[in-house]
Amino acid sequence: MRTWCEIDLAALRHNARFMRRQPGCGSGLLAVVKANAYGHGLVPVARTLAKAGAGWLGTAHVDEALPLRTNGIGLPILLLSAALRGEVEEIVRQGFAFTWSDADELRHASRIARHLKKNARGFLKIDTGMGRLGCFSQQTSELLQLAHQLPGLECLGLSTHYAGADEDIRFARNQCRAFAPWTDSGLVYHTSNSAATLRSLNPHACFARVGLALYGCSPLPAFRDHLKPVLTWKARITTVRTFPKNWPISYGGTYRARSGERIAVVAVGYGDGLFRALTGRGYVLLAGRRCPIRGRVTMDQIMIDVSDVPTAQPGAVVTLIGRDGSEQIRAETMARWAGTIPYEIWTHIQSRVPRRFLGSR
Repeated sequence: MRTWCEIDLAALRHNARFMRRQPGCGSGLLAVVKANAYGHGLVPVARTLAKAGAGWLGTAHVDEALPLRTNGIGLPILLLSAALRGEVEEIVRQGFAFTWSDADELRHASRIARHLKKNARGFLKIDTGMGRLGCFSQQTSELLQLAHQLPGLECLGLSTHYAGADEDIRFARNQCRAFAPWTDSGLVYHTSNSAATLRSLNPHACFARVGLALYGCSPLPAFRDHLKPVLTWKARITTVRTFPKNWPISYGGTYRARSGERIAVVAVGYGDGLFRALTGRGYVLLAGRRCPIRGRVTMDQIMIDVSDVPTAQPGAVVTLIGRDGSEQIRAETMARWAGTIPYEIWTHIQSRVPRRFLGSR
């Protein structure tokens, strides 16, 4: 293979067990597997998490949830985004759980449920400061009453979402206080993402919605060494050449070679999901050494400086994310170089990059 990702399912199981032990996880774990399990591979990851004790799975929408059912994964599934009108019938048929925000969504789900002679199940979301989905606190009682009155609806409980539990603990606590009137209502509720779970913002919640931490990236530095990175990204060198001084490297000649600089071409580029923003800023690992990216990242190839790696040759394996000897590049490290976040690093890796699943029982 020219470039590929290795997904360590044993590390995934370790992270799931660690998060389940956190007081902030409440009594259960909803494992978020949206966006192809954050780029790690939807079905193998979901199957592993189900066996590791997850009680729910979370996807963005119905088209992500359907492959889980067709592959025999029977855990209840919560759709974390609002449903389009044309998706509601299939959601009700499949028994997936909605995220509801307003009366119109409740009424439409009720109409479809009555037509299908099934129940539409879901959670009513309260917007405590995220500014995305959910009703305002003062609307909650009215919408809960409506949800229990409309035929065909099964309101499973309440939820909210923290806007910055990893960054602004004061704002997160304000959100926690805004939701507090509903924590003693007797209703099932879930509120915490990875950061809020590690901070134990709602330790008595019925379950936590965990994504980032499952894949080995901690939103809080104190927990970084407790989580194991799940994804390693590798690629192969195709050619190695020695360039004269001032020779232009890659498009635009933005980098000029030093005298006698050895440049290796690696079979990966932005067409595979490697950020073009790594131009002149990123590194890869080869033979336990960091090698800088030289010149612009191109669609299918990058150039790296291997002057300090005499063993570099065509076919040698380069590590873009992962460990090589004593050196390691984590997804959050690459994200810092590219000016983005680990979520985008993972989900940006294209489908033409094969995933190899390791550590399966």
